[in-house]
Amino acid sequence: MADVSDYGPDHLPYRVADNKESTMRSPGSWLAAISCLAFVMEGTTGNIESFKQMELRNHNSRILFLPLEGEDHFSGLQKTSKILAKLILADNGLNVNLPVKGHLPRMPYGR
Repeated sequence: MADVSDYGPDHLPYRVADNKESTMRSPGSWLAAISCLAFVMEGTTGNIESFKQMELRNHNSRILFLPLEGEDHFSGLQKTSKILAKLILADNGLNVNLPVKGHLPRMPYGR
């Protein structure tokens, strides 16, 4: 979720009415602050609308937005975490080289 307050007060352990607290906990508020390679992944049957909003707002070239076709939030994480772990362990160069686009499950739109 770009803005965690969208989950609603029944699902959050803080006062959602506190805007500062919501901003601090919302990934969409911090895209510009990311200074290293980062992946934002979401299944197309998960919180894809929030994912798309963050992707549209993003101007940070260090962030790769990767929608996972046919996956929900949890199934996408389960599959991709295993793949990413293998790629990270195999990367032994001086610079990070993670060829994720060819390895993640059912990437749509040629990403």
